[in-house]
Amino acid sequence: MADEPSPAGTDGNGRKPRRVPIWLVTTLAAAATAVVVGVATSVLVPRLSGPANDLLDDALADPNPIGIHVSVEPSEDDVSIPAGEELSDDELAALYDMTPKAATTWLAKHKKGVITSTRTLTLTLRSQRVDPVRVTGVDTTSDCTEPDRGTLVRMIPGRGAGVDSESMTIDVEDADPEPLIYDESGNASAYFPDRTIELAQDEEVVVVIKLEPEFQEGSDPNQVHACAVHLSLRVLDAGEESSVAVPAAVQVMGIEPDYVEDLYQHAFLGPSLCDSPSTASTGWRSRGSSDCG
Repeated sequence: MADEPSPAGTDGNGRKPRRVPIWLVTTLAAAATAVVVGVATSVLVPRLSGPANDLLDDALADPNPIGIHVSVEPSEDDVSIPAGEELSDDELAALYDMTPKAATTWLAKHKKGVITSTRTLTLTLRSQRVDPVRVTGVDTTSDCTEPDRGTLVRMIPGRGAGVDSESMTIDVEDADPEPLIYDESGNASAYFPDRTIELAQDEEVVVVIKLEPEFQEGSDPNQVHACAVHLSLRVLDAGEESSVAVPAAVQVMGIEPDYVEDLYQHAFLGPSLCDSPSTASTGWRSRGSSDCG
């Protein structure tokens, strides 16, 4: 995933494990059955109409029972760039000629920027066995640190509260974390092993995963963390279970609170807020577009 940077820098206390909820939505290509895991009420991923070898260029090779292709969806949100990755005048000018999503993608790819809030990735799974194989679980680990606050590019004018989980989360702070599904009353039960994802020979499954950082109430910047999230799938093949790692890590970061601009070396109001390079100073939200230019 070329658009994913390395995690932000560490603090004096070293890495801190934090909770990173994850939602999962699957649609079997052959049966067009949607399994919804997450805050969305119902998300149906269209089944693939034919071979998609072009999606599997980076698939894991045999002897793994499944191949995995990963793509990360563009995101329009604030971007935190580590110190030492400053934007030149020419780069700033070019940034404001981009769409907001293109700008955040460019900052992540070229400036090691970490995009805040929820990240969505799509896995295309393909069976590499003659006999059926099953995905029986999803494991996640996260390496979390304090952000290395170099440059902040604001993209969002205002926010509500963070979205709460309504159906499934994975608590990475548990000794043995497992996906949980919630009913309408808020009661939790294990998603696996009662539910599994089966792949027949050459069958493809599209899996949409939403990784969400911990949303903090209030305005304490010390509660915001940047996390490198690693996923792996537990796969049952010919009666034996193995772990297949999802290639690369996904960078996830909590939303920076208001009035955090002074902690950064540079802060800008991005192309979704202004038409030209503009400084983001403390209290900019209350002043609105008057800070542009």
